[in-house]
Amino acid sequence: MKNLKKKIPKFKSDSEEIDFWAENDSTDFYSFARVIVRKIKNSRK
Repeated sequence: MKNLKKKIPKFKSDSEEIDFWAENDSTDFYSFARVIVRKIKNSRK
Protein backbone atom coordinates (compact mmCIF):
# COMPACT_ATOMS: atom_id res chain seq x y z
CA MET A 1 0.00 0.00 0.00
CA LYS A 2 1.39 3.39 -0.98
CA ASN A 3 -0.02 5.27 2.00
CA LEU A 4 2.07 3.47 4.61
CA LYS A 5 4.25 5.58 6.91
CA LYS A 6 5.67 2.71 8.98
CA LYS A 7 5.77 -0.97 8.15
CA ILE A 8 3.05 -3.05 9.80
CA PRO A 9 4.44 -6.28 11.29
CA LYS A 10 3.21 -9.74 10.33
CA PHE A 11 0.99 -11.29 12.99
CA LYS A 12 0.95 -14.93 14.01
CA SER A 13 -2.60 -14.77 15.40
CA ASP A 14 -5.65 -12.55 15.60
CA SER A 15 -5.06 -11.92 19.29
CA GLU A 16 -1.51 -10.72 18.54
CA GLU A 17 -2.90 -8.28 15.97
CA ILE A 18 -5.59 -7.06 18.37
CA ASP A 19 -2.98 -6.43 21.06
CA PHE A 20 -0.78 -4.57 18.59
CA TRP A 21 -3.55 -2.19 17.48
CA ALA A 22 -4.67 -1.66 21.08
CA GLU A 23 -1.19 -0.30 21.83
CA ASN A 24 -0.48 1.52 18.54
CA ASP A 25 -2.17 4.35 16.70
CA SER A 26 -3.16 3.57 13.11
CA THR A 27 -2.29 7.14 12.06
CA ASP A 28 1.36 6.26 12.70
CA PHE A 29 1.06 3.64 9.96
CA TYR A 30 -1.40 5.06 7.42
CA SER A 31 -1.79 8.48 5.87
CA PHE A 32 -5.57 8.77 5.87
CA ALA A 33 -5.50 12.29 4.42
CA ARG A 34 -4.10 10.94 1.14
CA VAL A 35 -6.74 8.22 0.99
CA ILE A 36 -9.57 10.70 1.58
CA VAL A 37 -8.28 13.15 -1.05
CA ARG A 38 -7.93 10.34 -3.60
CA LYS A 39 -11.52 9.18 -2.97
CA ILE A 40 -12.85 12.72 -3.34
CA LYS A 41 -11.02 13.18 -6.64
CA ASN A 42 -12.33 9.85 -7.95
CA SER A 43 -15.90 10.64 -6.93
CA ARG A 44 -15.88 13.86 -8.99
CA LYS A 45 -15.24 12.01 -12.25
